[in-house]
Amino acid sequence: MENNSTEKVAFVLHPDLNLFLKNARAFKPEKEFREELILKMFEWLPPFKHMDCDSLSLDGKRSVAGAFYIVPFLPEMETVKKDDIVKKIDQGLGLAKSQGCTVAAMAGFTSIMIQGLERDLTEKHGIRITSGNTLTAAIIIRSLEEIAGKFSINMQDATVAIIGASGDIGSCCFLYFGERAGKMILTA
Repeated sequence: MENNSTEKVAFVLHPDLNLFLKNARAFKPEKEFREELILKMFEWLPPFKHMDCDSLSLDGKRSVAGAFYIVPFLPEMETVKKDDIVKKIDQGLGLAKSQGCTVAAMAGFTSIMIQGLERDLTEKHGIRITSGNTLTAAIIIRSLEEIAGKFSINMQDATVAIIGASGDIGSCCFLYFGERAGKMILTA
């Protein structure tokens, strides 16, 4: 599939301690990895690019280039100040921009740590920032519409239930289906 977009997406994420330890033990099964040492190592490490993806697609037709950037902090790092984590995320966004990314999808706790700072970081780096919630909502919406189509369900006759309708993803789905579904059932 050819890349037919000028956009390059940065996926900015933090590692998972258990996954990291599992992979480290697979490479060095004879070595004991202390959790405290791993946490300290992540505190010292700067953000880095993990890998490039030349062609990412959700629909098998259109694609974009992308890259995965790791911001080395973990939710388990209780002694690290929020400002230090935000500084690392800021550096990761700068790295992504310097490597041609125009959009940054924040994953996991990276989006939580910069809540309220998105506009400032967008202006500073000239890169659009999304929490990934918009993409998740779009995937849900597309999936529901495709399933309805496969079963010949007219959305105007359907009841759509949204669990978590007051959150980012649920409220986006509600706004979309609110004008299209026959009936809505919402829980918060």
